[in-house]
Amino acid sequence: MHSVFRIREIKPINKDNRLWQVDLSLTSDTDPELQTLTECLRNETFPTESGWYRLGALLITMGQFDNAYQVYEMLLKQTHDDWEKANIYHQLGRVQDYKGEYAESIRFNEKALEIKQKTLPPDDYNLAVTYNNIGLVYEKMSEYSKALSFGEKALEIKQKILPPNHPALANSYNNIGLVYDKMGEYSKALSFQEKALAIKQKCFPPNHPELAITYNNLSLVYTNMADYSKALLFCERALHIGQSSLPPNHPDLQKYEKDIESLRKKI
Repeated sequence: MHSVFRIREIKPINKDNRLWQVDLSLTSDTDPELQTLTECLRNETFPTESGWYRLGALLITMGQFDNAYQVYEMLLKQTHDDWEKANIYHQLGRVQDYKGEYAESIRFNEKALEIKQKTLPPDDYNLAVTYNNIGLVYEKMSEYSKALSFGEKALEIKQKILPPNHPALANSYNNIGLVYDKMGEYSKALSFQEKALAIKQKCFPPNHPELAITYNNLSLVYTNMADYSKALLFCERALHIGQSSLPPNHPDLQKYEKDIESLRKKI
């Protein structure tokens, strides 16, 4: 059996969060694109992890941020290993970022960074991940010089140790492009987003949520350039992918739909 299910809801069913109820709905298992996407996401969701750690990562992917926070908070209380703590702080930082709790996200990411800087060489990929995450949060806090500094630190490490078409490079190009967009440097923003898109189109199936992220970023840049037709085109592409790959209540879908409605009024 290799049936594909959508997870509709996950909730604890006892007070200490040791048992959870997962509500599933069966989807068609004959769609080859959905099968490819499912396998891709399965491989991405901490292939070396298991149990609660993998569940937490899956919950973040689904947009179930409160549930993910509960999982990682429980794991943090149970571990005395510094490296595990660093990974948990990293994930808690992601969760708080998604929830808009940016000061808390910075706090968790700095805890992760402190542990990593004590135990890893300066060009280790895990440091790049944390630099990247801190840069993302500062971008959302409108602290663009800090965002660019951390983003460039992450990119510098990745360029040293990764092949030129690695998806992690696309992630950095996305993030630096967002900062340049916010700074009003639109030509640089487009250049970085296009670099990200070129890599993702080679690495991911056509309905992967990562492509939707870059299409949405391109839409944002074109919106700020007042090129609303191109902005609408890219936002519709993002929505189309999101509808086939994300849970129906995912916040990204709501954002894409709202942006499309706004853009149509401007054309």
